[in-house]
Amino acid sequence: MNIATNAKDDRVVLGCSRPDFEGGLSTRLSWKGLTLSIQSSFAFGHEKYWQAGTRQFQFNASEPLNVLDIALKRWTPENPDSNYPAMRLNNYANEVTDFGMYDASYWKIQNINLDYRLPQSVLDKLKVFNNVVLSVSANNVYTFTSYPGPSPESFSSDMIQGGSIDYSTYPKTRSFNFGIKVTL
Repeated sequence: MNIATNAKDDRVVLGCSRPDFEGGLSTRLSWKGLTLSIQSSFAFGHEKYWQAGTRQFQFNASEPLNVLDIALKRWTPENPDSNYPAMRLNNYANEVTDFGMYDASYWKIQNINLDYRLPQSVLDKLKVFNNVVLSVSANNVYTFTSYPGPSPESFSSDMIQGGSIDYSTYPKTRSFNFGIKVTL
């Protein structure tokens, strides 16, 4: 929408928050008492509006908010091809525009787990345990994405007008675990 005139005939669809396709992959490999498991998920072909990312630019002349030198690269009649909005005397520059739209496609490694089962020959010598499995795992390992926000999975609202709006909600935490499973 043309935020200077609020012209309704200037409105366009900026994107869709629903992925064109999504899914997951997993594998489990075993060899000589070692078992490696990896789970991942992916979603491609959707967009997200990063509201918190556009807030850092605040092209608003009525308040002392333009602390970044990027404001010098804003749209002006002398700079009509700028990717940054024009300076305003109000908050209209923070309405949803294509300035904050990003491709939210991603591939995420959700979990990696490695187990080691002690060989029966070692257990026979110990004469205490029937089975011992040592394990280490990592959760929320890594997300491959070009999305600049905290996480392409996080969002605060999915509006009827279309587009998922990300207010930089806190992403899922990464965790590491260690375990021992003993059978007597």
